[in-house]
Amino acid sequence: MTSSVESMRVLGYGLTAGNPKVKFRFNDKVLHGIDGESLGAALLANQIRLVGRSFKYHRPRGLIGIGSEEPNALVSIERPTGIEPNSRATMVRIYEGLSAKSQNHWPSLETDLGAVTSYFSPLLPAGFYYKTFMGPSGAWHFYERMIRRMAGLGNVPETPDTDFSTQTHAHCDVLVAGGGGAGLASALAAGRTGARVILADENPWFGLGLLGENHTINETIAYEWAERTIDELKSLPNVTVVPNTTVIGRYEDGFITMIETLRDSPDLPGERIPRYRFWKIRSKHMIMATGALERPLVFPNNDRPGIMLATAVSGYLHRYGVLAGKHIVIFTNNSIGHRTAADISKTSAEIVTIVDSRTECFGPWEKATSEIGIPIRWQSTVRNTKGRLNLNRVLVQSTSGQRREWLDCDLLAMSGGLSPTINLSVHTGGKAVWEKSRGVFLPDTHENDFEAVGLCGGDESLQDCLVNGYVTGQLVASNLGYQSGPSWSPTLDGNDPLASEDAALPMLRHSQ
Repeated sequence: MTSSVESMRVLGYGLTAGNPKVKFRFNDKVLHGIDGESLGAALLANQIRLVGRSFKYHRPRGLIGIGSEEPNALVSIERPTGIEPNSRATMVRIYEGLSAKSQNHWPSLETDLGAVTSYFSPLLPAGFYYKTFMGPSGAWHFYERMIRRMAGLGNVPETPDTDFSTQTHAHCDVLVAGGGGAGLASALAAGRTGARVILADENPWFGLGLLGENHTINETIAYEWAERTIDELKSLPNVTVVPNTTVIGRYEDGFITMIETLRDSPDLPGERIPRYRFWKIRSKHMIMATGALERPLVFPNNDRPGIMLATAVSGYLHRYGVLAGKHIVIFTNNSIGHRTAADISKTSAEIVTIVDSRTECFGPWEKATSEIGIPIRWQSTVRNTKGRLNLNRVLVQSTSGQRREWLDCDLLAMSGGLSPTINLSVHTGGKAVWEKSRGVFLPDTHENDFEAVGLCGGDESLQDCLVNGYVTGQLVASNLGYQSGPSWSPTLDGNDPLASEDAALPMLRHSQ
């Protein structure tokens, strides 16, 4: 009989499915995972939801995201060179022998005496200790030790880190930040002209936004198109492809900085490999293709373990082949929740209901979930949740207040729409422009050496992301003196509701 832990993995899904199994530790408990998957995915596969405690009131904390946006799942990694605190479990890759520990609790993660402070939260406003513990004179040094044990995130390492890093200098014509569909198209267009291109993405894989898409791009499955594009880019001598790399700074005169993670696992005996590489780049032009991040929804007790972003739930399935829950309620005010429901419906998980705050509508994804037979509660919201260490119930109420019901579940996937990731556009003084009709901020791209494409630039459909990305890459290379090649108009086809050119993604539109 298949164990409950093994049942969280779904055959036929995941980019790491063919990798070997490894053993790792979490809070000194030996667990099994797949080499190269994230620690967050491995914990979900082992049905571990509780991963930490909150900063002040020590409330239970679990995974909410899947990438660098993760605010909750901060762990300490035990390495031969010392403790590394405050590592995002979503960004740590597991390997044989990895040891991770949760933070900010005593005596244990499940039984944390510091949680008693939550009962006195009305008496403990922000900054209360600066007024309360100032007297008598000199008493602060006595209270400080207790406060620092109760609060904070992780402990400062006691021994020096003997790992070492390296740095490199590079020059390029075009730097593309982000390796989704739009970023790949931009890098491909510029690379084909002979321009010197650097393509960077913080993930080990490129084109992750195309995972799980049923449609084809020029008769090729979307993610396979991304893989073929990366293969072509790697074959071009004028293109440098760097995964596991985050663009962290953009300055005047085309100066850009990046951090590349060269390895997660410890050095092998006799080897001396740097842990990180710091890139200092002079680029004539930058194309930002950093995508967008999903917004959470606000309701009482929306921070319990087992409450996650809808795109993260889909991401763990397609990226790692892991189910985040078995009995799922989806709360949304846009079509993302319905898209996640369509993904999950192909697995053994049960979708209890979709709670949609909008009036009844039937866009492409809404029609898809309706045809599947998934229950939908229109004009309804989640009003509260229950569960001590893990979510077990949610309170659903109609906006009119006439219908109110508690539903059993072990996962709540929520979606408040997407907000473009535009931070790199403001590093040199650029302004964020409010788009009222969409309810988002978009970058002001009036700088001569900067462009934004894809979701972060306001493109709404996959067709627009690919076409605008390619056109922008050609135009930038042409302005730098390179000969542009033929134009490219991808043909999208398949049974995906968003495959058609005019089926705009509702993710950037204002949700009513």
